[in-house]
Amino acid sequence: MAKIAIIGANSFIGKSLIDHFLTNDNSVVGFNRNVQNNLKMNFFLGNKNIKKLELVHADLNNDIEIIAKKIKKFKPEIIIDAGGQGMVAESWIDPSNWFTTNLVSKSILFKEILSSSFLRKYIKISTPEVYGSSLKKLQTHSPYNPSTPYAVSHASVDMLLNAYFKESNFPAVIARFANFYGPEQQLYRIIPKAIIKCLNSEKIELHGGGNSKRSFIYKTDFISAVEAIIEKGKIGNVYHFSDNQVYKIKDVVKIICELLKVDYDKNTVSVKERKGKDFMYSLDISKSKSINWEPKIELKEGISKTIDWIYENKNSLLKMNNEYKYNP
Repeated sequence: MAKIAIIGANSFIGKSLIDHFLTNDNSVVGFNRNVQNNLKMNFFLGNKNIKKLELVHADLNNDIEIIAKKIKKFKPEIIIDAGGQGMVAESWIDPSNWFTTNLVSKSILFKEILSSSFLRKYIKISTPEVYGSSLKKLQTHSPYNPSTPYAVSHASVDMLLNAYFKESNFPAVIARFANFYGPEQQLYRIIPKAIIKCLNSEKIELHGGGNSKRSFIYKTDFISAVEAIIEKGKIGNVYHFSDNQVYKIKDVVKIICELLKVDYDKNTVSVKERKGKDFMYSLDISKSKSINWEPKIELKEGISKTIDWIYENKNSLLKMNNEYKYNP
């Protein structure tokens, strides 16, 4: 059992971690900026775990004092930072929102908890986009070359955490993940969105023809990665987590079409590439193997599990709005 605080509680990965930790009798406090989304936790966690969760409505940009005060009172051994401004293409519209949330506000939080004796690890959920596009395997020491304001904001806060580790031994661990997917993911993400479009006989838009390449990580492999960091990860280190393959986005959609027995050509359309989108990421995970982590779920199996979940919950999912909204 451990005391764990999760920033970004209402995100896909935040909910997944909360459900996992509460199921295993840990004590959890979650921080979430949107009070209207708190009710959705009932759907994703179920009655058993929602009753055990302490959920704090607090915005990184406006409520740092509330977050810091609660952390100091709760005294978590582990903080998992899965919060902040996401969405890559949208970060071009007003980059200051991404820098304020992902860097400036978090720098204030770091200062507030810098000398906390109770904190054993601060796990920052980061992204391979800090490296920019690369046709080679990305190492944990690969140079940063971000291509979007979103990626710049992540690279900046990662560097700040590294500086705090060097200067004050702040117990930061940076974890960079391939694309998350699985049951309970937001419906506007590529895998659940493509599944629902196939079920509704709607066209799936493939940006740039779907030729960009990505690796993926299934929900349970993500959870086991965080567990590995908690148990064996070394502070001041960076770890990569991914499956062992790189796929063109159009090939991911082909797997979905195959599993749903729909015609790929009839159900897809090529559209303009998104601004600043990187062509390829492929993460080297050899360092993560040193803390006894390897992926277990292959993409086709994970997509099949996601399809099953959407079938079971389709009516409820399509009634949701805001964060989990399905965009036809």
